[in-house]
Amino acid sequence: MWTFPGGASDNRLYYGKHVEFSPDISEEDQMLLFDPQTSGGLLLGVPKNKLSNLLKMAEENKQPIWVIGQAIEGEGIEVK
Repeated sequence: MWTFPGGASDNRLYYGKHVEFSPDISEEDQMLLFDPQTSGGLLLGVPKNKLSNLLKMAEENKQPIWVIGQAIEGEGIEVK
């Protein structure tokens, strides 16, 4: 249905030049990255040396958690 909040289009216009998507990722799925409703509390940046403890605590608390990527030195964002 292509239903996204207006902020998603604004975010895509502002940040899109810094993001390179794999051709396998649909435009609808790409828009999810720019959706302002998914910013903040739903995404955590965790130092690699603390990740195993976080995963263990999440499992103990029956809290679903997924590792979705990593931050590496460089420019821009590559989404595969």
